Amino acid sequence: MSHKQALTLTVSTRKEFRFLEGMLFVLCLLSAALSPQPLILILLTFIFFGAGRLIFILDFFKVHDDQLTLIMYPDGQVRLNSNCKTICEGFLDGRQWCTQLLAVLHIETGGTTQKLLILSVNQQTTDDFQRLTVWLRQNYCCDTRINEVSAT
Repeated sequence: MSHKQALTLTVSTRKEFRFLEGMLFVLCLLSAALSPQPLILILLTFIFFGAGRLIFILDFFKVHDDQLTLIMYPDGQVRLNSNCKTICEGFLDGRQWCTQLLAVLHIETGGTTQKLLILSVNQQTTDDFQRLTVWLRQNYCCDTRINEVSAT
């Protein structure tokens, strides 16, 4: 597969992390119960986790659609689709990072920056995720705003 072709990736949603969030909540409650001041810490645990359910603390993309697809081009431009309709278009801002299992992409769209979480297990083929990690590690998809400014 050519490196010039666009990548099509499935974006992760909050639903995929509910089990991990629940386990963290149980561990925090257990830690609070074993502390010298359990009532105060249990109350704080409920407040923090309750606020986390209402507010997107990590500021990941706020779309409640399970079929969110990211199309990423080699020049760093991206398009976010939901049910084959374009939600937004933007570009990578250069602050993305990745591991073997996940990638966090910072996408700038019209003056706002959104974060997208891409998990390797959610992709239809592992080839697209491997190409993404190579692009990110080699800084192949650099900040396209710099390229646009220098071209004008």
